[in-house]
Amino acid sequence: MAESVDVIDTADWKPRRLAAAECGFGYRQSRFKIDPGRFLVTEITLYLPAKWHPVLSHEGLSGCVFPNGPAKVMTAVLARRRARLPDWRITGNAVSFFHNPVVPVAAAARIPNVCGHRVPGGVKLPVGKMLNLCGFRGHGLGSAAFSETNALVLVNAGGATLGDADALAARAQDAVRLRFGVDLVQEPSRVGN
Repeated sequence: MAESVDVIDTADWKPRRLAAAECGFGYRQSRFKIDPGRFLVTEITLYLPAKWHPVLSHEGLSGCVFPNGPAKVMTAVLARRRARLPDWRITGNAVSFFHNPVVPVAAAARIPNVCGHRVPGGVKLPVGKMLNLCGFRGHGLGSAAFSETNALVLVNAGGATLGDADALAARAQDAVRLRFGVDLVQEPSRVGN
């Protein structure tokens, strides 16, 4: 995790060191994203704990038991990704096409069949699960489609245009909003979103 970030602040062109707490790091969020162009990052200092403790709660990692080490965990993660994600060398794709939305706890409780997990500010919901429940796995529009193996991945079925991808994304956003009352945000967000 980040300990500090050294920057040049373009407001006065002076160097500064921002503590991690000043950076506003969160799920796909930071002070640098909120105020684009304000800071030029020159260095980061990371804090690495002396004792490594793997997080093995993700599906497919339960067989990686410490002390087998980071290499075994990395191998399991890469194998899991290969099984669930299309190979970009064969099929053009955009992985994690939408942010996992964070909604208030009360809102999450009203959404059946979608289990999220608590994070600061509410509950983070798995957008892939919501897209699956809305029937988007393998669904296409023009030459853009959601992957057959993971509805969170947008694939180019051959000759997809930006219009194809935008129309499919809008259709998915509308369906999730209608069914779950949740607004999806594209990842990476376009300027102005």
